[in-house]
Amino acid sequence: MLLTHGGQQHSIRAFLQETRSRSRENAQREFSSLGECFLGRYVYIGPAAPEAAVGDTLEFSGRSFSLRRAETVYVGGKAAYCWGLCVEKGGDTAWGS
Repeated sequence: MLLTHGGQQHSIRAFLQETRSRSRENAQREFSSLGECFLGRYVYIGPAAPEAAVGDTLEFSGRSFSLRRAETVYVGGKAAYCWGLCVEKGGDTAWGS
């Protein structure tokens, strides 16, 4: 995966997992004639360095994602990993912060 942070690109290993929150808006599934319409919301888990930040871009397999929230998780006073929430660019970007 490619992380663009502060105008620089970094090759990283990370996880992206599609997610649905418990809010009423996300509890409703949408379907088209081709099947389920995914909402394009993802949980990001990546390395502590380079640290990801809100507004950074992730690219993977020709798809692009924008980080809407990012936090570094510390264990024993040391940065262990970065956790975040992101949306796929060009998809449903009406997601609140």
